[in-house]
Amino acid sequence: AEMPPERRRHWLRFREHARKYHEAFILAALAIAQIICDVLHGQVGLPEAIDRLCCYHGAPWQELPPQDADDRPRRVQGRLRKLERSLELLRAALGAPGDFEELL
Repeated sequence: AEMPPERRRHWLRFREHARKYHEAFILAALAIAQIICDVLHGQVGLPEAIDRLCCYHGAPWQELPPQDADDRPRRVQGRLRKLERSLELLRAALGAPGDFEELL
């Protein structure tokens, strides 16, 4: 489906952000979009749609800096800020309906 121009701009900004900080944000965005589509058009509930795509998750990205790194707290906080910005950009791009706020 085509995105309206405003959402397309937000999506491009999101992709730039993801490419700069962590390309897996794009994969996560596509998974979230798929979950939304499955619920809206696939006749499945939100928990089932999430379970289909999230059954193979690993450690959260922000927790990946080595446990013994001297600057680990700073690195974790920096990653959390990047995740928050990524989510902000993704929300603008997807324009997710209120029912999916818990997902985002």
